[in-house]
Amino acid sequence: MSELELWTYDQAGQHCGGAAASTYRSYISRQGAPAGDRFDPASGRKQVPAHLVREWWAARPGRGARTDLRDSRPTS
Repeated sequence: MSELELWTYDQAGQHCGGAAASTYRSYISRQGAPAGDRFDPASGRKQVPAHLVREWWAARPGRGARTDLRDSRPTS
């Protein structure tokens, strides 16, 4: 069985467009990014499974996808 790859918030932020750890924490609170539930024994920092970050980042809408501006009126 392979070992689970864990990332600190710094590493998760780097995957998410080079963001800082503080930006990744903002993603958690505002956009539903996966939060860490484990702690690195050496540093005490929270860690999140890397596959969850990759899946969340890939599923986000693209840049400029303003869903709040969609017209709900019928087209016919």
